[in-house]
Amino acid sequence: MADEEIGIVLVVLGVVFILGGVVFWPICGIGLVLLIIGIILMASRGSRAPMYAQPGLGYPAPPPYGYPPPTAPGGMAPPPAPYNPPLCPVCSSPLSWVPQYGRWYCNRCQAYR
Repeated sequence: MADEEIGIVLVVLGVVFILGGVVFWPICGIGLVLLIIGIILMASRGSRAPMYAQPGLGYPAPPPYGYPPPTAPGGMAPPPAPYNPPLCPVCSSPLSWVPQYGRWYCNRCQAYR
């Protein structure tokens, strides 16, 4: 679950506990704490930059396609450098660049990174 979803759940639980705290006052305090934590989690999600605007932090941009390789002075093109895609920070498997979403995707975790 994302931080924002957890924040929503905590806010709802906090309100329920505060309303239930009318009968038993210690529950009201627990509800207040849950409410504050939920609001903090929801607010912290909105301050992050959108992930589709750039490749993930620490990951290189996808390789450019269609550009001719530079030629050496002898007329021979140097061998292309091997491209190693970035690794997933969770499972260490290679990530795939998805141009449609502008994000890296892990096939093993089935999640965008």
